[in-house]
Amino acid sequence: MIHRPIKIRFSTDKNGKRRAHYWGLALRWLPISIAAAEFKLATGEAVPAE
Repeated sequence: MIHRPIKIRFSTDKNGKRRAHYWGLALRWLPISIAAAEFKLATGEAVPAE
């Protein structure tokens, strides 16, 4: 089985609050906590989205 890394993107909502999303198996961007997203990027489990 091929393991593809998770893609994570960061954005800002209209109130200036930081948001994180990952590309899920549902083939759409799903929300994830900022702490979890940064942890996955730091450990190499995820890659930033282009």
